[in-house]
Amino acid sequence: YKNLLELPILAGVVLPILTIGTYAGYLLVTEFQWINLLLTALGYFVFMIMGITVGYHRYFCHKSFILTSKWKERFLLFAGSMAGQGSPVFWTMIHRGYHHRYPDSDNDPHSPIHGFWNSFILWMFKLDKETISPKYAVELSRNKEIMFVHEHYVKLFIGFNLLLLVLSPSLFLYFSMLPCLITLMSYNLTNCFNHMSGIGGYKNFPTKDNSHNVPWLFPLVLGECWHNNHHGRPGASHFGSGASGNWWEFDPAGVVIRFYRDAEAPNRA
Repeated sequence: YKNLLELPILAGVVLPILTIGTYAGYLLVTEFQWINLLLTALGYFVFMIMGITVGYHRYFCHKSFILTSKWKERFLLFAGSMAGQGSPVFWTMIHRGYHHRYPDSDNDPHSPIHGFWNSFILWMFKLDKETISPKYAVELSRNKEIMFVHEHYVKLFIGFNLLLLVLSPSLFLYFSMLPCLITLMSYNLTNCFNHMSGIGGYKNFPTKDNSHNVPWLFPLVLGECWHNNHHGRPGASHFGSGASGNWWEFDPAGVVIRFYRDAEAPNRA
C-alpha cells in the first residue's frame, strides 16, 4: 500500500501542491481576475467539499450514507483522488484505523500531542508504511475501481493536471492547484486545532480524546470544525446541529449530503 512517505507521491503530488498552489495564491491576489476567483471557488467545491469532506471522509471512510448510483460514487472517487491527499484506501487506513481508533495517542500520526508542526504537516513525511495496516480499509480493497485509483494514483493525478495545463494554465493553477492547497491546509488545521484545548473550543460529547468543536475555524474548514461532534458520532453524515442540537453548528457538507445521498445509513465506522 503506497503512502505519502514514498518518493513518487511526495514528488509528484504533495510538493507540487505546496509550491505551485502557493504560487497560484500569490497570482490570484497580485493579478486578480474574477474568472480566476470563480475557478478557485469551483475547484474548492469539487475537491474540498465533494471530494474530501463528502467523499473520502464521510462516504468512503465512515460509510455515513448510501449511494446506489455508481456514477455518484465515481464522481466522489474522482473528486477525492484529484484533491491530492492520496488514494481513498490510504486516507481511510490513516483516518479510520489510527486517528479514530487511537485518538491523541502515540498511534495517532497527526495528533498535536506530537507537536504543532508535526500535526500540521510533518506527519505526512514521517509515516512508516510498514506500520500502516491495510486491514482498516479492507472493504475498499474489494472495489476494483478504488484499487485501480490506489495502484495508479500518482499517474492519474499527474495526468489529470497535465490535461488541465494543456487546456488552460488558469484551469491548472486556479481550478486544481490552489483549491488542492486550500484543502490540504484546511484538513491539517483540523488535525491541529480541533484536538487542542484552550483555544476557544468546547465539547458536546464526553469523548476520551481531546477533540473539540472550534467555531472560529468555520471560515477555514466549514463543518469539519464541529470535530467533537464527529468523534462523538463518527458515523453521522451531518457534523453540526444534527449531531448536537445547537442551532449555530452549521455544516454545509451535511446539507449537500442530504440532497446527494440515495439513502441514509446506520451510524457506524
